[in-house]
Amino acid sequence: MATTATATKTMGLSVLPGIGHIGTFTLLLDTTDASGLLTIDLTTWFKTVETVTIGGSLAATGYVCEMQKIVRTTDITATNVKMGIYEAGADAAALDPVASTDVSAVVTGLTITVVGTPAAVTSWA
Repeated sequence: MATTATATKTMGLSVLPGIGHIGTFTLLLDTTDASGLLTIDLTTWFKTVETVTIGGSLAATGYVCEMQKIVRTTDITATNVKMGIYEAGADAAALDPVASTDVSAVVTGLTITVVGTPAAVTSWA
């Protein structure tokens, strides 16, 4: 059971003058951890992240997705950019984490757009 969302680049990276680079990714989700989180490894494309926005999924699911990132002056790692998945519980309180749940077949075709500084090129091959 992996607790990751695998990113596949669909557009970009394109330069936003004075801001950074932008790219759009489709996420293949897996099973959330006990806190309802999935990690997203964007290190192939980005060194730091300014913003991550959710573009939408292929169907309405009733789940709410929220992006979590670190401060823009800190380099991202394979595990410090995360997505939380939540749902309205029967208790009428705040949204509850969808904990330890396989959401791969429920939230499909989810896209995100990321703005940040690009990862360093290590090879020109």
